[in-house]
Amino acid sequence: MIKMIFLFILFAVTKLCLDLIKDSIDLFFDDIEAYLQESETVPAEQKLKEVISSFICFREKKAQLLTGVEETKSIKSRAQSPLYVELHQILVQLFDEMRGRKQKPYLHSAFKAGMMLMALSSDSYFFQKNVRGYSPEEILNLLCSTFISD
Repeated sequence: MIKMIFLFILFAVTKLCLDLIKDSIDLFFDDIEAYLQESETVPAEQKLKEVISSFICFREKKAQLLTGVEETKSIKSRAQSPLYVELHQILVQLFDEMRGRKQKPYLHSAFKAGMMLMALSSDSYFFQKNVRGYSPEEILNLLCSTFISD
């Protein structure tokens, strides 16, 4: 009985957080899509860095709500959330774009995008920020240097 009550409360908290953040997520993706359309001639590496920078800013502004959503979901269900799915798709497209222009094989764009998103999850991001002491800019630069090869 206690387990069922706990699960109900967890579900209610997740639903409330999702409801509160839904409009912000929609606006975030509208901004990303507008940037990508305006930046067709910009190198994919630069676009990827801008998308990640925008997401880090979004994470900083909406930290409590995003953490509330992520903490109550398993990794599998988190990967099926609209935020993850849409951001993953954008990252895959940018990794694919980098591969096509350089003629160097970027193996497994979906894998890279998934790993990037895991590094940007609340747990990982705030561990790097709060425990290791990295600033959001340092996290951005380290992620880009890890996932964008020369």
